[in-house]
Amino acid sequence: MMVSRLLLIFIFFGLTPLLSAQCTSAQTKACRDDCGPIQDVGKQNYARCMNACIARCNKIPTCKNATGALFPKYYILGLVYAPPGCTSTATQKCSAQSSVDYQAGSSMGTKVSTDHSFATNVNVTVDTSFGIDDVVKIGGSASGGYSNTSTDTKSQTITKGQTLDIKSNGNGDGVDHSQDAFMLLLNPAIAVHETQQAIGGKCGPSAVNWYMGLSGSSGTQQRYTLYVQWLKNPSTMPPNVAQQLQALKFTNDDYQTILSQDPFANGATTIDTNRFSATTYSFPYEPPLQESACNNGVCSCIAMSDSIKNQLQTDVQSKSQDQYSVGFSEKISGIDVGIFSFGASSDQKFTWTSSSTNDDTTDSSQTATATVVCPSTGYQGPTIMSIYWDNLFGSFLFVPTVITSPEIAMLNKGTAIGASGKPVLHEAITLSIAGKTYHTWTDSHGDYVFFRPAALQRASPATTGQLSIRGVKQTVTLGSGQKLQLRVP
Repeated sequence: MMVSRLLLIFIFFGLTPLLSAQCTSAQTKACRDDCGPIQDVGKQNYARCMNACIARCNKIPTCKNATGALFPKYYILGLVYAPPGCTSTATQKCSAQSSVDYQAGSSMGTKVSTDHSFATNVNVTVDTSFGIDDVVKIGGSASGGYSNTSTDTKSQTITKGQTLDIKSNGNGDGVDHSQDAFMLLLNPAIAVHETQQAIGGKCGPSAVNWYMGLSGSSGTQQRYTLYVQWLKNPSTMPPNVAQQLQALKFTNDDYQTILSQDPFANGATTIDTNRFSATTYSFPYEPPLQESACNNGVCSCIAMSDSIKNQLQTDVQSKSQDQYSVGFSEKISGIDVGIFSFGASSDQKFTWTSSSTNDDTTDSSQTATATVVCPSTGYQGPTIMSIYWDNLFGSFLFVPTVITSPEIAMLNKGTAIGASGKPVLHEAITLSIAGKTYHTWTDSHGDYVFFRPAALQRASPATTGQLSIRGVKQTVTLGSGQKLQLRVP
């Protein structure tokens, strides 16, 4: 089962260390210190005090189990990155906009887990067998919306349903991360059942069972899409969105917290190779030729239109982890003091921690359909786009790439020539190397290039690979600086 994204919940209960079942020597000494010295208080008073102290130490209280719920303000279901697009001008307009569409082939999701979560030394288990009125369980199958697609003793996997369509658009030259979109769940809930037992004269938790669900009685998922631009400048939000968030008491701190989960929201360009893995997909992204691609001021040029998959260039495991804290409310029954007492209600925080490994994101193939138009004729940025996979959120990231950079290792390059002697334009072409297949498209000159990050260069790399285009296959030497002419029908 592919896990597009792993998620851990950190819950800190702030309980003091529990005493043993009987008075320890240290506790007995403490009683002596509190009751004495005997020569000062007298034998009778000392004995009376010691008996009372020891009795309190050995007293076995009646403990009650506790059932309760946390209601965090929101939970980030996903993050979709905008594809590169095209900027229209007064004289030349783009005929279409770029898009990346996560449909039936995609099940983006997160893994809700409690490994390393509870501060107390108790047995923590996911258990959906109990229920409480304030938390509705998330459905077990991925059809529409987000569903609980698997559960084990440590985690729940929450994934996008197959019929839920999530799309992101790009309508400007290059990659504009202000168009990245967050998917938020506005009514998450955590149901908890705590088993209490008497230890050393005090009651404390011996086991905690929990599951993630939805607050309210209807079981309806309150999902919202928030764009980076809106979060950076709330005045640009549509009025109905702003009013909804104000009603839920979202603050600028919340907006900044959500933005922190998109490392590119504020202009950063560095790729964290623990979180982002290079896929085997890239494509040309160059301005159209004015004389042939623009007609009466309207430029029509598709750089790439096809399905892309989370096929990664490396099998080496990498780990990534990130955290964000949100406000929450709580409700509990069974004991007088809430087990979720994090502090005053005005400053309580619940910390979500997301974590991932490559092994968890490549168990099955995830697919999105991408259509990327060429940039405008005035575009002067990199003319190659690499595609990376976000291990945390299970989505594709588009990265402008300069292939002459020392950080890039060349695999093969050439020109595809058709039977008529003319170059084959905007055609899908693959290169298979030692069990991995790289994907790209020819550009407006019929040129193609295959590459990978230099950091992924293997100690003993393969020396040959097999090109394939229009059913024609040809074995080629890798790493050659020579430009190959590939003849195709």
